[in-house]
Amino acid sequence: MRDPLPWAEGQWATYRGALWAGFGALVCGAVSIFEPVWLEEGMLVHISERLASGDVLYRDVSAFTGPFPYELLALLFRFFGPELWVPRLAVVVLQSLACASAFGLGKQLGGLRLAHGAALVVALSPLLFFPFLSIYYYVTVAVALTLMATYASMRGQESLAWAGLSALLVVSVALSKQTLGLALAVTISLAWAVMTVRERRFVPLLAFWSIAALASLGVVGVYVLRGELDLLVKSLVEIPLSLGEDFHVSWINFWPLGELNLERGGELLYLPWIYGTTFNFFSDPPPLLIVLTQGLFALPFFAIGITLIQAIAGRMTPVTWLTFAALVATMTNLYPRPDWGHLVFVLPLSLMQLWLVVGGAREASGNANAGRIRLLWFAIPLLLISGLMAALILRAAVPTDWGPRVPFWSVSHQNRSLALPRVIDFLRTRVVPGEFIFVARSEPLIYFATETQNPTPYSGVIPGGLEEQQPAVLKGLSLVNFVVMSEIDQPGYTYYREELPKVQRYLERNFEIADPFLESASDWIVVMERIEDRGPSVFDLADHQGEARRWMRQSGVEHEGPAPPKMATVHNRRPVAFYLGEGGGGIDFVLDLPQDPIFESEVGFPSLKSETFLFEHPRKTEISVLVSLDGENFERLEGWTIESARGSFLKEHHPMRRWRSIEADLSPYGGKRVKLRLEASSRSPGRPDMPAMGWFGSPRIIDSPKADVVP
Repeated sequence: MRDPLPWAEGQWATYRGALWAGFGALVCGAVSIFEPVWLEEGMLVHISERLASGDVLYRDVSAFTGPFPYELLALLFRFFGPELWVPRLAVVVLQSLACASAFGLGKQLGGLRLAHGAALVVALSPLLFFPFLSIYYYVTVAVALTLMATYASMRGQESLAWAGLSALLVVSVALSKQTLGLALAVTISLAWAVMTVRERRFVPLLAFWSIAALASLGVVGVYVLRGELDLLVKSLVEIPLSLGEDFHVSWINFWPLGELNLERGGELLYLPWIYGTTFNFFSDPPPLLIVLTQGLFALPFFAIGITLIQAIAGRMTPVTWLTFAALVATMTNLYPRPDWGHLVFVLPLSLMQLWLVVGGAREASGNANAGRIRLLWFAIPLLLISGLMAALILRAAVPTDWGPRVPFWSVSHQNRSLALPRVIDFLRTRVVPGEFIFVARSEPLIYFATETQNPTPYSGVIPGGLEEQQPAVLKGLSLVNFVVMSEIDQPGYTYYREELPKVQRYLERNFEIADPFLESASDWIVVMERIEDRGPSVFDLADHQGEARRWMRQSGVEHEGPAPPKMATVHNRRPVAFYLGEGGGGIDFVLDLPQDPIFESEVGFPSLKSETFLFEHPRKTEISVLVSLDGENFERLEGWTIESARGSFLKEHHPMRRWRSIEADLSPYGGKRVKLRLEASSRSPGRPDMPAMGWFGSPRIIDSPKADVVP
């Protein structure tokens, strides 16, 4: 039956796919001026810039995904220069080709309405799932290539050239994201095999397998000739397999509706990203948003279920088998971390599959008017939601000065704050282009923004990579005067002190927070500058707090205190925290002291974060350091009283938003076993909604410098 739409015939017939490609490019280009992503996008940009400058991937620069996105961007940097518009424009091109591929798949299924619906989903995806599908990231590249490979596979049933192109695209997916590419190779091959047996056309399938095998062997051969096959295997197989447990997060619960069975704060890993631009971290998300989130996480499974029902009913076509193969392959992106940042790459194909399977079955009825109505019912909600997303983005977006190399508007709270511009401005006025700095955690785009170099092979923390990562980072730190450290310590970002404990101790010993970052409440990221070596620790109390005894005082009686929740490292100090009773509380260490011991610590930082809570010192908290030989009678050696009024530290600048150094001479007890008590007490009642707590920052015992002086 001929499609009655007026543009179905004539000269427009040749350009329909190109028009959708143009619309997809327009949408992606419109959102590409917003929101730099400092980790995912920054990692690809930073590594590719290093490759363009002569470094070799896997040998000089560490990565645990395939080489294709890095080498492609490095090539583009060589041609066009290392500018941030280059990767963003590359994504626009990939997105436009993916959009045209979606249109082609729908058209192959037998109707323009199906083609328009499929293309609309892909075209609007950068807006619907902002910002992940408009940034240059290896999963973004892999998903776009997956759609192209699916379309080429459909055309490859009747053309050896298309079959060969499909094979090369599948290999490119595997060289972008290993698990997705391998899964796609399996699922596409199975779909091809089903169609080959049914239609007895074996030559295209053999061509697909042969070219895929030759291309794969060619890539392996390059690394063999360079003597780097072991590095390739280690980077693409061993490291990713080792990350599974460290990178894992649990699945969202689907029941009860409107409730997440997660600790408060952890739900932000699962909620739609746009919520993070306006959320209050310590408030519960609305139930309706949770229901929406649960529905979106269920959508891929729903699409798979509907497809299987259609398969059992015998209503599947070659196109829907191939798109089903692509959807199943992209589901690998949800392992081992099924959070929102991974779900967004599965949702476009899920929506497209539902449209093609359900719409395709209805289209077979041949009722053109009903087909147009279905397209309207499908398109209008997508367009309305996209319009809402555009309004939210524009409402939140502000121009932000990250220097000339990052000319984007910010949307998220994190980017709208002054923290990152302050870091970049501080560094740009103190370093020269090409100088080494170290960005410790997960913001490698800072190297690009400041035109600085990374002295290590790593663009960020690799969970579980302690044995190799730690020595390389320690070696690199000897070359830098500035370290950038984010203050976000929680499971989603790793606890730096646990991933790289020796590096954390080195930073405490050789670096301190630069003055401009000491008193700002908005600084979630700071710069540390090199200082004179503080010397080694004889006993690191923060490392051994698990062996100490915590206690609380109630009605003048001391009793065992509960262990506090895990606290974030703040301003380069690891907290040693303890709950307070009405008479105070503390923590006791039993130590064998050296001959000339000195106690050093930081005290007085007014607030600490756990995974789910923000703790404040009670007003007028008195911090004390005491020591006892018999474990009963204590001598008070040093103290500090925190005078700040509750809440005042939340102001942008306040003199109490910093650690204060405290030191106690323990030399009269040198060479003896003592009980060292770190105590806090307050005459002011704590807040009824907040347990009272005290803390010290990285307390330690050192040998007095005079102990090293030879008479």
